[in-house]
Amino acid sequence: MEKTTKTKEYQTIINHLIEIRKNSHITQTKLAVLIEKPQSFISKYERLERKLDCIETFEIFNALGIPDKEVAKYLTEVRKSFKIHINKRRKK
Repeated sequence: MEKTTKTKEYQTIINHLIEIRKNSHITQTKLAVLIEKPQSFISKYERLERKLDCIETFEIFNALGIPDKEVAKYLTEVRKSFKIHINKRRKK
């Protein structure tokens, strides 16, 4: 089975978090301070060396100032793409 950090879906989520962080002009160091983690934590998940759990993901969205409604909308879209991807896998 493929490692979760290597899936297209997980990479999409991380790429989105990176994009939000950069567009908000927040450095890895600043984000780390906001979520009370070391900068290496941010670096590792952005390089896909470390997997985020759901609580950490929500903490990051919150620290980046993303409103709950936007998080819910985004996660709904991601979930829809997961279903499409999972259904394609099952048909193989």
